[in-house]
Amino acid sequence: MNNYKSTKILFGIVVVAVVSSVIGYWSSSVASTTTATSAGITNINIQKAMASSGATTRTTTRTTNIGIVLPSPLYTEVDKTTSQKPLIVNGTTHAIEVTFSGHGTARGLNYTDSGKGLIISRGSNNGVINTKGQVDIMSSSNSSKEEEASATFEEIGHSDAIGVVTATGAAFFDANATGKLAFLGNIVAVYKDIIYNKDGTDKVVAWEWK
Repeated sequence: MNNYKSTKILFGIVVVAVVSSVIGYWSSSVASTTTATSAGITNINIQKAMASSGATTRTTTRTTNIGIVLPSPLYTEVDKTTSQKPLIVNGTTHAIEVTFSGHGTARGLNYTDSGKGLIISRGSNNGVINTKGQVDIMSSSNSSKEEEASATFEEIGHSDAIGVVTATGAAFFDANATGKLAFLGNIVAVYKDIIYNKDGTDKVVAWEWK
């Protein structure tokens, strides 16, 4: 009888030890898994945060680089058509050659100008025109022609129902600007041009493109 009791007690101790060992192993495994999982989530979150921060920085940089801010106009100009004649370009394209003259102001300096252009319709009866030409300007206060600048230009215009053409274009000044107009040398200007076909007047506002 005593041997039976002793055996029963010993069995109970062994069971408790085994259960305790299993519970300890399970707790350790869960803790390790939880720690690993937490570490993984933390690493993922850090990586996401870094990626998000990097993307924001790159986007901000790109936006800054392509931002366009137009300052005060580089020059304003009013011209009037002095002659025009029809031409056939390359044997097939109908065009109009025009000459013009006028006056303007560039950074507070008054000037006179004259030039010529070639007007070609784009498409068929859609009111869109392409104009290319050349213009020479000279300081109004100088009769010796030592203060001059020249540019080539090109624009695309759209005509409305009453024949007023609104055009957008660019002018490319050469390197030979002199005197008080020397600041125009090698400058690229973008401009808006409104052409009133009824009286042949056009008004130009241009900004320096940097």
